[in-house]
Amino acid sequence: MSVPPSAEPALSPDSQLPPEVPGIAAVLVTQRAVHLVVAVAGDWEAARAATVAEAEQRCEAAQDFADSEAFRARYPGRVGVVRLQTQHPPPEIVLQVLTERGVEIEVTSEPPQGDKTCALCQRAHLTEQLVAMTDEGWACPSCFRAWLLLQEDRKKPRGEKLLARLSSRLIYPLLGVVVALFVLGVLYELRRLNQAHHIIRQHLPTE
Repeated sequence: MSVPPSAEPALSPDSQLPPEVPGIAAVLVTQRAVHLVVAVAGDWEAARAATVAEAEQRCEAAQDFADSEAFRARYPGRVGVVRLQTQHPPPEIVLQVLTERGVEIEVTSEPPQGDKTCALCQRAHLTEQLVAMTDEGWACPSCFRAWLLLQEDRKKPRGEKLLARLSSRLIYPLLGVVVALFVLGVLYELRRLNQAHHIIRQHLPTE
């Protein structure tokens, strides 16, 4: 799925590039979503391996940031979505894999073709094949993905949401506690076995 370059609204004053992800080239903040735009300038034909690796690395880094506590603290109540900009269309397999991961791919060399405008981020010149209808009007691929994620989140019970947030914050400390308890248990058993060994040796007959 590729999107031609479009006239986008100016970036919000609070949407400066996040220092956590150097690969992000632009950030577009909407009412409910944050478009994390990454770009690759490599040649998909002459340097396919390097370009594919660069695209995957930048998209993964942007998605990791979108899923992080730093993102939620910086953009509360919003969903992060990744957009990859490239001058030429990527290979079909790359297009398929990244699209399945929720990454929107924009080919900047293609001229504007459509007459639709995203009601959520105001991106213009979108074709009918790219936009999807929401309760607020036509949405571009990135805004539609954010809209779907928000709809799914609203359907979750409050307890499940709280559990998910607590799990994301407590998983690593809990793992640390479990590992520490395991190590202490092993050390205790070794010490107990060592003491038992000494007691048995003391009661053995000596010649």
